[in-house]
Amino acid sequence: MEDGSVEALLCRTASLLAQHEDDLAISTFAIPCLVGLLASGIEGAAAHAADALARAVSCSSFAATAREAGAVPRLVDLLWEGPTSRAAVAAAGACASLSVDPTCQAEIVEAGGVKPLVAMLQHREAPDRIGLQAAECAAAALRNLAFRRQDHSDRIALHGGIFALLRLVDVDYALVQPTTAQLACGALANLTHAHPTNQLAVCEARAIKPLVALLASPAAAPRVSPGA
Repeated sequence: MEDGSVEALLCRTASLLAQHEDDLAISTFAIPCLVGLLASGIEGAAAHAADALARAVSCSSFAATAREAGAVPRLVDLLWEGPTSRAAVAAAGACASLSVDPTCQAEIVEAGGVKPLVAMLQHREAPDRIGLQAAECAAAALRNLAFRRQDHSDRIALHGGIFALLRLVDVDYALVQPTTAQLACGALANLTHAHPTNQLAVCEARAIKPLVALLASPAAAPRVSPGA
């Protein structure tokens, strides 16, 4: 099957799921099919399936179905392909959508998803669109993983997440990639909320001044929803 045909089929599947988010029969059949394609070995299928899952599980009723079908460990496996892989970036997007659900949030962390997500943040200066998307999707996923979970915040900090995120809130970078910068700010807000150790790490990194500068930048104009 041609790569374009796979993409068209999976886009149609995601659209169908979005239109019938309360239809248990459709979700019970379609979601496991998408999860199966994550490890199918068909060229391009994993990336397209992860993209379709990211759109589908934005409907909260499908997150549990995806988790029960084994989506989380397969998505985390894809993350390890790195920020230059379309499949890995799509998997990060799917993790961002799934991590709004508290059970999926915990499962992603326990499956080892934090380390490869932090690694994707380091790819902020990639010249290609995939590399730039990697930082954006990873920042969104880490923002959600840290939400109201101090243990997850500890894990993210342990793997260097705070310093990687701080590199994304530089004013010059934020003007070029405002969505990524705002997602990074959201992640830092969750990481430091009621967490003195992480608050101190941000202060010791001399990040207060650039964060304040970002408030006065055009990049501070709202472009993304607050999320988790």
